[in-house]
Amino acid sequence: MSGIEADGGNLNWQLIYVSPSVEKVRGYTPEEAMQQELAEVLTPDAAEKAMHLYLELIAPENAPALIKDSLNIELDHICKDGSTICMDCNLSLMKDDDGKPVGILGVSRVITDKKRAAEALKKSEEKFRSLYNLSPQAIALCEIHTGKLVDVNDRLCELTGYQKSDLIGRTTTEIGFYSEEDRSIFLQELAAHGCVNGLEMDFTASNGATLTALMYSRPIQFHNAEYLLTIFNDSVAALESVMIRTFEPMDGE
Repeated sequence: MSGIEADGGNLNWQLIYVSPSVEKVRGYTPEEAMQQELAEVLTPDAAEKAMHLYLELIAPENAPALIKDSLNIELDHICKDGSTICMDCNLSLMKDDDGKPVGILGVSRVITDKKRAAEALKKSEEKFRSLYNLSPQAIALCEIHTGKLVDVNDRLCELTGYQKSDLIGRTTTEIGFYSEEDRSIFLQELAAHGCVNGLEMDFTASNGATLTALMYSRPIQFHNAEYLLTIFNDSVAALESVMIRTFEPMDGE
């Protein structure tokens, strides 16, 4: 916890109180921390962010009754050893009897590990998304309990002739990809082994053509929920297509 003084509504960023926990968090004693200027407490980007926040807290200046009481903000703080930590700060505006700002009361908690984990998760999901979209194989992501498709890549649309909007929110049996019997075989394989590895299945394209693919599927965690990721290895379907074109009679034959 910390307190910052304002003079006549103009923040001078002078710390007037710092709780003892600052030593554990940033390495400074409370006495040392209270002697620091803003540039010694926050990183340059965080300091600029804090200044903009203060202007938001006191806006509009000519209508004290409308001044916001508190805001939450994430700010990077500088530690005594030169490292930085991210803290979630709840900042409350302190006012005098006339409603004019006289300071800010801040309550902060360290969220560095949480932020790093969130950033790592975001990078991981971005990598997954890139591989998902660039894969030469058809891929579908569905809800593991309902079987409803939540996403498909472009290759699956190319293979089946469906638009993505035709598929999302529907099950494969609703669309007509598989019969209920074939779907049951797929689910039995999944239940028995926890995944599906190379199960040959026929599925129906939008034009009614029957295609054959080797199915690979396993549960995955994505956006804090469990889904079923299925890859359609359509090399069998591609080979059939080539053979059909090869043996089609030429014009004039």
